[in-house]
This record gives sequence, structure tokens and C-alpha cells, in this order.
Amino acid sequence: MGVHALDHVNLTIQDAEFVAIIGLSGAGKSTLLRSINRLNEITDGEILIDGKSITKANKKRIEKDTNTNWV
Repeated sequence: MGVHALDHVNLTIQDAEFVAIIGLSGAGKSTLLRSINRLNEITDGEILIDGKSITKANKKRIEKDTNTNWV
């Protein structure tokens, strides 16, 4: 059985809201961000932006459907 880097995460960020992700070394901050921007593929669950799943979508589809751009 593999390691669960993130388990039972539920994160809601409102429009124009400023958010800081803080925590101890190894707590999963980078894994969370890399999972949201799809640099890490998740093995369970779903990532939603504006109510639309981006879990399996490609980058161009995500940008078009959610009006976001990845830096």
C-alpha cells in the first residue's frame, strides 16, 4: 500500500480571496499545490474549479473551462 500524501482534504477559495498555505516541513503543502495545478496526478478523489472537474482534463481544457491560467 502506498503513502497517502494528502488525505481528506477539502479546500474552498472564494474569488479574490488571498490564501497562504502554511505548515511543517513534510506536511504536504507542495503536494497540495502540485496536485491542484496537476503537476502531480492524484490517485483518488476529485479536483473541482468553479464546480467543474479538472481531475482528468488537459491544461488547455482547464484554462478554457475555468478561466484560469497556470504560471
